[in-house]
Amino acid sequence: MTGRADRATSWPVFAIVVVGIALRLAIYLHGKSLWIDEAMLGVNVAERSYGQLLERLDCMQVAPPLFLFISRFMYASWGHLEYSLRLFPLVCGSIALVLMARLLLKLSSRFSAVCAVAIAAFGLSQVQWATSFKQYASDELCAVLILIAAVGWECFSARTRYALAALLPALVWVSYTSVFVLSGLAAVALSFALKERRGPKRGALIVLLCSMAIASSSIYAATVHRSVRYGAMMKFWADGFPHPPYTTWLFEKLVDIFGSAVDLEPVAPLILGICIWGAWSLAKSKRWPVVMLAAVTFFSAVAAASLRIYPLVGGRLTIYWAPIALLFLASGLDAAYRVLKSSFGHQLVRVLGVGMIIGAFCGLAAGASKLIVRQEMRQVLNEVEHGAYNDASIAVSVYASPAFLLYAGPKLKKNAIWLQNLGLDSQQLYWAWLTAGQPARFWLVVSHADFDFLGPTLSGIRPFSKIKKKVRLGNSAAFLIEPRPQPEWPKPRKEH
Repeated sequence: MTGRADRATSWPVFAIVVVGIALRLAIYLHGKSLWIDEAMLGVNVAERSYGQLLERLDCMQVAPPLFLFISRFMYASWGHLEYSLRLFPLVCGSIALVLMARLLLKLSSRFSAVCAVAIAAFGLSQVQWATSFKQYASDELCAVLILIAAVGWECFSARTRYALAALLPALVWVSYTSVFVLSGLAAVALSFALKERRGPKRGALIVLLCSMAIASSSIYAATVHRSVRYGAMMKFWADGFPHPPYTTWLFEKLVDIFGSAVDLEPVAPLILGICIWGAWSLAKSKRWPVVMLAAVTFFSAVAAASLRIYPLVGGRLTIYWAPIALLFLASGLDAAYRVLKSSFGHQLVRVLGVGMIIGAFCGLAAGASKLIVRQEMRQVLNEVEHGAYNDASIAVSVYASPAFLLYAGPKLKKNAIWLQNLGLDSQQLYWAWLTAGQPARFWLVVSHADFDFLGPTLSGIRPFSKIKKKVRLGNSAAFLIEPRPQPEWPKPRKEH
């Protein structure tokens, strides 16, 4: 995979980047309403001041302060809910894709770069987080920036090293997970400082360590310790913390991380094998800083999980691993190409690379509905507010409440009754009806996981009421419930 044909594939890399950014921009401009995780974080940004964003967030949300500040500034300046909140993730995701393409072209063959960049451009997770109001796209961008610094650390001038050492640790205020990647960069800087005794290398290392200590301690004191002490969040994160047998847990996390990072979970063990091969190939070459950074990043994340500070789980919480995984994947394809010297072996490697691209496309196609239509609470509430019976009481489920707070007008909020339990049942609806003063009819607004309970709940109330109207779009819905005479309703269960 070298020579004239190899150089000719540089154009597909840049074409893929352009198409990937265009895809992200199209989804962004589509302006779908916020889905549940976005809405839960959006409620905090929309209703809090800058100072209050440093406090523990509502709805079991955790996000870096500077990310929240930027989002708050965009929302206050622009006002359009979806566009303003999603703009910063869009910019971060697009820049991360451009920088990853340049790094892959520098460190791997053009064919391998095409495969890795295509996965980055069209992987479902990559596209989703670049077009969602969550901090994961900024996690990835920060990881790419630190990875670039590690790759070029030895060649940078003394002034550049000092500047990077002083400024890069500030990324922890935009991305919590960047502290793990910064630990890897510190290990790389230490290795170069031990190899050579020149002052600039050691001086930059000292500046880097001091800056990391200041940034990490400040972010922990400002926000992280509140999440660590939050019992509900710890239960939510429980799967990401170590549990016996620990060797099995570590292996499962490696498979989970690398499969999720490249959006190929169905073949995660194969991806992990190729990435390990790629890491070994990089370690034998002059690219060993990448391997050192990856190793220290992983074990520092394991240490944080062991101390129950931050979980180590796949998918969205480990998207900061994507740049490292894609680099290892490209290197693994190159290593396989060199080892399998026959034409059949070369064809096999090409088929494998193309197969991974097809797998990424299939994942994107399968999840297209998630990218275009998610909750769509805005349209549902608009129909409720401007249709008949808009003065009726509204029972709002726990899952629907964040989006309801963001999209409902003052009139709907005034008529809202907030359900308390996560799982819907007929008793909750009976309680809501009583709380509303036993009206002739009331709305039930649901979203997301409510649909897992909706069928049995509606079946349970059918003998006592009827559904007069239904409004549904995506995973959001509103049902106009008209109760029959009170004696026919079930009596509330006694609490034991």
